Amino acid sequence: MYIGIWPNSKLRIMPIPGFGCKSSVVEKIFLEYFNNGYPVICSSARSCINLLLEHFELSRNSLVRVPPYASHCVLESVSRIATPLHYSSNEHADVSIVYHQWGIPHEFKPVNAGLIIEDSCDSVYQEPDGMMSLGANYEVWSLPKILGCSAGGIIWCKSLDDASHIQELRDNRNQSPHLQWYLRLYGAKRELFMRYWHGVESISGQLPARALSEILYSFKQYEHIVNQRKKRIDVVCDQFGQNIRKKLYGRLPTCLPLLINEHDDISNHELVLNIGFKHYQKVNDQGISELYKVLPLPVHQDMPLSSLKENIKTLTHARLGI
Repeated sequence: MYIGIWPNSKLRIMPIPGFGCKSSVVEKIFLEYFNNGYPVICSSARSCINLLLEHFELSRNSLVRVPPYASHCVLESVSRIATPLHYSSNEHADVSIVYHQWGIPHEFKPVNAGLIIEDSCDSVYQEPDGMMSLGANYEVWSLPKILGCSAGGIIWCKSLDDASHIQELRDNRNQSPHLQWYLRLYGAKRELFMRYWHGVESISGQLPARALSEILYSFKQYEHIVNQRKKRIDVVCDQFGQNIRKKLYGRLPTCLPLLINEHDDISNHELVLNIGFKHYQKVNDQGISELYKVLPLPVHQDMPLSSLKENIKTLTHARLGI
């Protein structure tokens, strides 16, 4: 059994095909549920980032600060329009993308940040009050990483005018939504299709009606996902301490970073996950951003409670890194 940092994104079988479903319908439902901003539904989180940079009217001379170890998805989305800037640089950026890594709130803005995009691609909210916690005007979600569906991203805007302009930019993009979505679906089985999907995804526009209907179908499980996440975080709290909740500010992470004792050889343990060590960005007591080597412990809906407890039992010498 493979359990990763995020739930497995896959096509959710819908009772109704959903032909005729529109972006405006999906946006209205998300707006009514969260009521903490104006949503723009996009084909993916990477297309969200690209649309925002287009909305800001950036160019190749513009500098966009990216998170440490930013994925090629983020770098490609930025590079289509502007020039990526290393996160630790003090040079003035036109835009800074701040990643609330794995759904754990990042507490400080970068120096010379410019406009802020809060990358909350994998944040699940118990309450919507945690959105845009750094005071930014824009936040990005990845629906496969939150809901586990096959595609979709959301830009949250504080301003209705911003949301309306971004919707117009999205609708003016002429890439074939059906072809791009099917490349994503087939890419789960054949790497060749995924390569083509990666090639143009950041400049994609709307999703086809069936993908939009799938998002609505998956979103019906949102409260169930929240309750599952809370139960799993409670299990971690029982082992590592109750102060965890105070540091999450209403966000429910997809996984929690564990600091492993250097004398604890986990290579001989059989963990019910196959993630390996990752780098986690944390702001220290002096307000300086540092990177820590951690083992991400999944607490999302694909991690069975029994498996989570087995992992915790194995990692008795670990401590939580947030």
